[in-house]
Amino acid sequence: MAAYQARCCELIFCTGSLALIYQVTGRHGAGCDQFLRVVDLCVASFLYVVVLMLLCCYQDECNDGDSFCDSCRVVGAVSLLLVALLSCAFGIFGLVVSTGEYGGHVVVGKGYREFKLNDYSHWMQDRVRNEVVWRRIKPCLMNRQECQKLASQKPQPKTGILHYNRLQAGCCKPPDSCGFAPINVSASLYAIPASSSPPSFHEGEFASLYESPASSTSPSFDEGDFASLYESPASASSPSFHELQGDCSGFRNSEEKCFNCDSCKAAFVDTLRWSWRIMSIIKLVIGGLVLCPLLLGIMGPLLLGIMGLIWSSLIRTLRRT
Repeated sequence: MAAYQARCCELIFCTGSLALIYQVTGRHGAGCDQFLRVVDLCVASFLYVVVLMLLCCYQDECNDGDSFCDSCRVVGAVSLLLVALLSCAFGIFGLVVSTGEYGGHVVVGKGYREFKLNDYSHWMQDRVRNEVVWRRIKPCLMNRQECQKLASQKPQPKTGILHYNRLQAGCCKPPDSCGFAPINVSASLYAIPASSSPPSFHEGEFASLYESPASSTSPSFDEGDFASLYESPASASSPSFHELQGDCSGFRNSEEKCFNCDSCKAAFVDTLRWSWRIMSIIKLVIGGLVLCPLLLGIMGPLLLGIMGLIWSSLIRTLRRT
């Protein structure tokens, strides 16, 4: 009867775990990546089925000594052990891949933080940089209309600063290093310089690039020209070539905004990272609660036997002395 009651408690616990997993994995845009939700729901559903099977095996109609009932209990116990180990393994994996600098980098005097993809684990970076994966995540993020919500948000009365959430800071605006002047912050409109678009060449221009050496004259450089070539980055006011080819060139004033930028992917990873850590801790707790009674049930008699042998050997030693 006690075992039956224990299985009932486990069944209630599994039902609550399923509801908690569905709630946590769908918060703050984390639900746009179905990988975490599918893994967690599969583990919790497997645990739910195993506990339900054990519940049937420990009913009053299933008497001790019945071969079917005994086999059912053994299979259920082994399955429960496997799902507990699986839950702990996924929990440890989730904690490892969700490492990184949480919360991004504070931008002084602005109402947002900036996120860099290199701050997070390589597994997370590779996942969001995968074009197939990002093509599934991006429409979901855009459907959340985080950029459109800026129009209804009001700045703080004292500072006049408009505060962004993580997805708004990473996906609705270009990085500060691009130097784009804001036109309408609430509408996520920025003045994009002509240099941020890739250069276009005509056929005549390509011909001039490959002009014969006889007709070309070698350029002359003064000392100042060479100095300007090696100008320090601190003195350069325009964005670097790498920045223009990256997030700066990827920003659009259309609905696309910066949803193809690494800053948007980093902001999404930062959001996803929070859900991964919470769910990893929950999986470790679930695995531990299931694993400890099983280990005690298996190791208990063995430990008692070992303690009995040690105690009997001590008694023999004392008698000899």
